[in-house]
Amino acid sequence: FTIRTLDGREVELKPNGRNTPVTWDNRSEFASLVEQYKLSEFSLQVAAVLRGIQSIVLTPILSLFTWKELELRVCGQPVIDIQLLKKNTVYVNGLSQTSKHIQNFWSVLEEFSPELQALFLIFVWGRSRLPNALEFDTKFQLLPFNPPLNQFVNSTMVNTTVNNSNQVSLKNKAMDPQEYIDSFLPQARTCFFSLSLPAYSTKEKLREKLLYAITTCREFEDTNNVWSEPEDTEP
Repeated sequence: FTIRTLDGREVELKPNGRNTPVTWDNRSEFASLVEQYKLSEFSLQVAAVLRGIQSIVLTPILSLFTWKELELRVCGQPVIDIQLLKKNTVYVNGLSQTSKHIQNFWSVLEEFSPELQALFLIFVWGRSRLPNALEFDTKFQLLPFNPPLNQFVNSTMVNTTVNNSNQVSLKNKAMDPQEYIDSFLPQARTCFFSLSLPAYSTKEKLREKLLYAITTCREFEDTNNVWSEPEDTEP
């Protein structure tokens, strides 16, 4: 009459259990003892969790909820409702929901898998679930992206030509402004639940940059200043 615990220990279900074989006649007793042990195996940990909950809410109130209702209130919705997120989004500093790159953004977000949608929410808010509609107190902010002008100046390309007299001439050619904007990643500020989104030229470019950001830029302290150096292009 023994059982193997989740941490690999062998525990006797009753005194002298190691020397008591399970037979057809005592099978019901064995099953009952296994059930009792499993129901109380994590009593110490559950008691610690309960003490934590009691420090925040009155435990008699918990009886008003089913476990599903309590999970929803504590953890939020397991499936990210993009329409709910849209309804709780504000557009800042002149940005409009009718802008082409904003429409592309919502389209890309809707096409993401649930796992990628959760990664996006972690990227912009530090949590993987949305609150329910009645408790959506913090609005998602979409802001325009303002790339640093000094980086744009430094990204000029220099064409060098040599004529028959071995004289070298230099010609500066500035990078195309849209190409420069396309080189940046979105900026997230998790404390403010906000995203600064560059006006990418295409939906495909937006998907590429957003996907890279949410799967690579996982540290909160790194998401406030995320940008990529513009790549050199052939003259």
